[in-house]
Amino acid sequence: MPLATAVVPGNATDDPLYVPAITAVRQSLGVGGRTYVGDCKMAALATRAFVAAGGDFYLCPLSQTQLSRTQRHELLLPVWLGTQALQQVSRPGPQDHPDERVAEGFCVDVELTAHVENKEVCWTERRWLVRSLAYARSQQETLERRLVTAEACLRELPIRKQGKKQLFHAELMQSAAAIVKREGVEGLMSYSARAMMTSRQVRAYYSGPRKLDRRLSY
Repeated sequence: MPLATAVVPGNATDDPLYVPAITAVRQSLGVGGRTYVGDCKMAALATRAFVAAGGDFYLCPLSQTQLSRTQRHELLLPVWLGTQALQQVSRPGPQDHPDERVAEGFCVDVELTAHVENKEVCWTERRWLVRSLAYARSQQETLERRLVTAEACLRELPIRKQGKKQLFHAELMQSAAAIVKREGVEGLMSYSARAMMTSRQVRAYYSGPRKLDRRLSY
């Protein structure tokens, strides 16, 4: 059943709304030993510190504001180097069937310090980094489709189409870079443009001399 409700304007940010809501809940349930579950907006450091100061627990995802891409890379580097073991997460299977592995991950403990009502609060935060196998497969399939699309578009670039001018080296490289960026595969594909000169004899008209026709293509 609802323990606290709040009506707020739609143009207000969510971050400062959690502390008043938690305060209202504590008036009914008390302080200490409770777990508050929220979204990434609840992960603001001030909110986490407020919960920890009361001896309670929280569970919420950290956005890139709280845990940057660089910090995530540093935490995952031992996994890629093979020095960090992963804990398997399984879902119970049907009767007489083995459990299904659905994810893998590891945790790290981080010491945090913040101020709550002019008092310093120190606590240990346990951070879980989890890789969902289903989500990873979906992401891989999406990436494969983007790679196929990018390759097809790159192969089409040098083909001269009716009503469109022929692209030369600088224009081809610029267009190729735009395609790779658009498909989100930068750093995953390499491309180059090579000029080829072809020559052929053109038959003479009337008594004129034969001509050599040279064409540049990529």
